[in-house]
Amino acid sequence: MSNGGFAVVLLEELAKPPHEVAGELAKATGKLRYDVMAAFNRDPYVPLENLPGREAKAAVAVLADAGTRATALAMEKVPPPARIFNVHNADVEPDAFSVQTDIAGHMRQMPWNEIASVSVVTLSERVSTGSRAKGPSIAGGIARAAGTLAFPGAAGLMGGGRARQRRMRRQSGPTTKEVETAVLGLVPFSVPMELRIRANQFNYDYLGERLAQTSGENFRTLTGDVLARATSARVSEAARRFVEEGAAPAAMNGGRFGRLNRWLPLLAREGL
Repeated sequence: MSNGGFAVVLLEELAKPPHEVAGELAKATGKLRYDVMAAFNRDPYVPLENLPGREAKAAVAVLADAGTRATALAMEKVPPPARIFNVHNADVEPDAFSVQTDIAGHMRQMPWNEIASVSVVTLSERVSTGSRAKGPSIAGGIARAAGTLAFPGAAGLMGGGRARQRRMRRQSGPTTKEVETAVLGLVPFSVPMELRIRANQFNYDYLGERLAQTSGENFRTLTGDVLARATSARVSEAARRFVEEGAAPAAMNGGRFGRLNRWLPLLAREGL
């Protein structure tokens, strides 16, 4: 029996919207319905953690009645969030995925049977489109400098500096935009790290004569190469459909993608 409680781990994605099962799960676990909904919003794959054994089993039974297979696992078997590494260069070799690990070009080999999970999503994230304006500090510097000028009109320049400061302050917020990028996620069995490869930020030279005209085509070929070799990995349905049909993977934010890449390796490690 676990001393640290149990987690409810879904074995497949939830068959019904969370609000349709939250009430029964709340009764089974002694929680508020609001708290159950918040748990699914936080992590739709391992939504309930640190439950007593009896409550965890009751939650599994509720999910089964709602058409979703789940299991209760001791908390010590549930890994913490992995450290994320963005990969820009790698080689697909016969026995391993060879990843560049530093700017000097050193490569680290990850044997194919060491890869626990493969996933593909359309990652939705906000990125900066430029540096944040330094309005107040720049205008303040102009004002201080104007105060030392020994010619007529220096005071007027200082006033102009203040006016510019007010205008710049209104425009000083960071400029960001929402972007969507296809991303491949790989997680090994033995090391708590997550490799992320963005379709438009990867060097596809390893493809040689198979190199296509667009990063989208090359990304699909790369993902297919990985799936064909990482035969021990738990593969997301979106990754399979992307390779086999060219279906665009569903969009999700970085937090949910990280949860997905904690869940899939957990299923692989536990043989679930």
